[in-house]
Amino acid sequence: FLGVRDGLEVLVVEAARPRAAVAVMSADVGTRMSLARSALGRAWLLGQAVESRTAVLGQLQAAEVVSNQQKLALSKSLVSAQAQGYIVSIGEWHPAINAAAVPVCTADGQVVSLNCGGPAFMLTEEKLRDSVVPRLLQAAQALAHDIGGVAGPELTCSVKK
Repeated sequence: FLGVRDGLEVLVVEAARPRAAVAVMSADVGTRMSLARSALGRAWLLGQAVESRTAVLGQLQAAEVVSNQQKLALSKSLVSAQAQGYIVSIGEWHPAINAAAVPVCTADGQVVSLNCGGPAFMLTEEKLRDSVVPRLLQAAQALAHDIGGVAGPELTCSVKK
């Protein structure tokens, strides 16, 4: 999926499907996902400058989307993911779905996120990190190159702290 922030959610604006799907997810273009729990939303947060990220996390807490404890845990996971340039959600958006996502910054400074996910029984955390993440980082960097932007560690390591 390719997602953009819309309020306190991330909106799927593009979707690609495998040719032979063993399990089909119902999410598609137009699906809204949690900024706090989905890999797509977390990647958007990961691509933000710390000041902007902190403000959005405060909005999520004020809207009671996350508790103070969840906000602190999310902030910690974002900081640890910054050097990697990607973030994962292991059963947090949906208990049966694992996903990884990468932030991409367009030439005009808009952050979007690109993810890949699937059923947890097929896409274990190990398979996600070992097989999917390298390809996802490569795809995000190719997209960023094509649009004159930056992605992955190139973006997240340059985010203003």
